[in-house]
Amino acid sequence: MKLTFTCPASLRADLKRYAALHSQTYGEEVDALTLVPCMLEAFMVRDRVFRRLGKTC
Repeated sequence: MKLTFTCPASLRADLKRYAALHSQTYGEEVDALTLVPCMLEAFMVRDRVFRRLGKTC
């Protein structure tokens, strides 16, 4: 699925810096568009309220 969203320029810059640091750390070139879905998934997995409410729906 393709998802488009608008974010502030400061967040875009942070995402680009994060991707650059990730690439440098792990030695594999990656861009923010590749990382964002992984970051969102990790956030949702660790959100205790979301997990708890998801079990009751």
